[in-house]
Amino acid sequence: MDPDEVSGLGEGDAAIGDEADDSLPAAREKILTSQRPLLDRLEALCAHEPKA
Repeated sequence: MDPDEVSGLGEGDAAIGDEADDSLPAAREKILTSQRPLLDRLEALCAHEPKA
């Protein structure tokens, strides 16, 4: 099976690469916002971790 078929990315997608780069900061912000409670909990757990 062709790797491009598996990933869903083909040669035609290269033409919209610049457009996709513009949406990366927005996507990153959306992920950070949606995962903020989980990140806060992880930080709290790490703060209680004994230092080696």
